[in-house]
Amino acid sequence: MIQVSAKVPIIRARAVAYWAVLVVLGWSGVCGAQFLNSSFEATYAGLPSPRLLPSDWSHLDNPSFNSYCTDIWQTDGAYSACLFSLGGKSFKPGQCQSFYQYVDLTGMGVIGFDAMLTANPSGVFAHFEASLLVDDVPLWSATVEGEYLNQEVSIAGLSDWHMVELRLTALDSGTFTDSYWVCWDNLSVFEGASTLEAAIDLDPDTLNPFLHGRWITCYIELPEGYDVAQIDESTVTLEEIAAVTGPDRWMRMWSRWWWGRPWAWRWACANVSRRTIVDHDRDGIPERVVRFDWAAVAAIAQAPQTTVAVAGELLDGTPFEGTATIKVIDRPGKKK
Repeated sequence: MIQVSAKVPIIRARAVAYWAVLVVLGWSGVCGAQFLNSSFEATYAGLPSPRLLPSDWSHLDNPSFNSYCTDIWQTDGAYSACLFSLGGKSFKPGQCQSFYQYVDLTGMGVIGFDAMLTANPSGVFAHFEASLLVDDVPLWSATVEGEYLNQEVSIAGLSDWHMVELRLTALDSGTFTDSYWVCWDNLSVFEGASTLEAAIDLDPDTLNPFLHGRWITCYIELPEGYDVAQIDESTVTLEEIAAVTGPDRWMRMWSRWWWGRPWAWRWACANVSRRTIVDHDRDGIPERVVRFDWAAVAAIAQAPQTTVAVAGELLDGTPFEGTATIKVIDRPGKKK
């Protein structure tokens, strides 16, 4: 009951902030698809004083954290917005502090920003996670100290008003001597989809000219926060070779025997969904499976090895791309 009661003011505060932003934008005639005070240059004296807070940004406070605008690090203007834990305080996983703002993302494809993680006094960031979220869904996160410049997250497919939140969250329980900081600056929203960096694994990844197979199987793993089930298989290519899609890819192995075709087609139709999402490397992260024609891939692969690009799009149009290396066993006595 205590937890439920504690959440009510936060929900009301967010609702009030949401309508306040809409009223301000409507009154001032400012169009959507942009952050207000994106570099945190406009400030006001907040409580507890002295505390310089960014105008046009709402904040969620926790007594074990603090947050304000500071000039200790910045990439655009004189200030950045910083969230930090208080040294000597006790923490439990999930406790957090954040700044947030409602933004009209209609027609936009990317949120860009700069961030910096550090710890005082050690300089080694630990026990916490910095993250950027849209409607409580993490789209970017970091847990290692350093500067993160020109970061981009895809918001393709989103429209209307959404809450964009900058958050610092405790990952571990304990009392920590260091104060762990994340500073944010130079936020922007712009058109165009950012290309996701995908992890690609090919099987086989070594081609032997004396052995000819039917398929090159490709496992596609997307960054955290993206669902491989949303990959549009019809857009996937290896260089310019299109992936073989649908049940057909699973029954072609039987196509040389006429008696196997009806059975194989029924089996392929029943199992195509189950066989296209797997955990091939057993790391707990699912991969999407597509296949490419062996002969077509072998035709572009050159000894001793060739790096190939696999690219495609999600159902919402967000592009992804990754690379893999194919080793090629050279023919003995082949002229080079």
